[in-house]
Amino acid sequence: MLTNLKQRALISDRKEKKQEGIVYSNYEMSLREYILYGLQGLGIEMLFAYFFYHSYVAIIFLAPYILYFLKEKKKELCNARKRELCMQFREMILSLSACLYAGYSIENAFREVYKDMMLLYGTDALICNEIQYILSSLDNNVVLEKLLLELGERSGVSDIQDFGEIFAIGKRSSGDLKEMIHSSASVIGEKIEIKRDISTIMSAKVFEQKIMRVVPFGIILYISITSKGFFAPLYHNVAGIMIMTGCLFVYLLSHFLSVRITEIQL
Repeated sequence: MLTNLKQRALISDRKEKKQEGIVYSNYEMSLREYILYGLQGLGIEMLFAYFFYHSYVAIIFLAPYILYFLKEKKKELCNARKRELCMQFREMILSLSACLYAGYSIENAFREVYKDMMLLYGTDALICNEIQYILSSLDNNVVLEKLLLELGERSGVSDIQDFGEIFAIGKRSSGDLKEMIHSSASVIGEKIEIKRDISTIMSAKVFEQKIMRVVPFGIILYISITSKGFFAPLYHNVAGIMIMTGCLFVYLLSHFLSVRITEIQL
């Protein structure tokens, strides 16, 4: 009896978690991710300490870089999740449009769409969790346009926000929802394709950017091996530390600017 109660409690807890709306602009790292990316940040910090200062004592003073690295990784993972949701959302509205043209009501269309998305992406997919959240809210008499507007707000993706607003206007004005959803699906699909093309074009520049990040360390390493003592005056003295600190600042600034230039807004 107690075992059955525990199992029911676990199932209920899982349902409640699925019904919680995810705020996609706030990415929460798992403990594994914190450890993994924290170690990566520490490795890069040790690289800076050796090449710029020839002293591992500098690791203590460069420790804030790990926090910056984790923040950037968090942002990167957050954007990746948004891109994934956007791609899945496009497939959702295409399926929704097809269901509406097949004669389903909007509520029943979402139930059919959930089956399609479950087959396409699996039950743990972001879009499946969102449709499940919408369906459970509809069962509790929450208005559909409110749910789609909320999804747009939580997602932080302009395409999903636009769709929510178009759907809400269409519902209020009693417009042709089939045509509106079909048009929205086409427009969103075109925008996603354009972003994908831009990303493909930019991928070569991003690769070049990654190579350029490594080049300064390669030059320093090469000169250090072939001309021993060439950089000696820059280490273990106040003037050298100030010069190398300036070089490190320029390096980090150039890295920050290059990332922002090649960043594609969602």
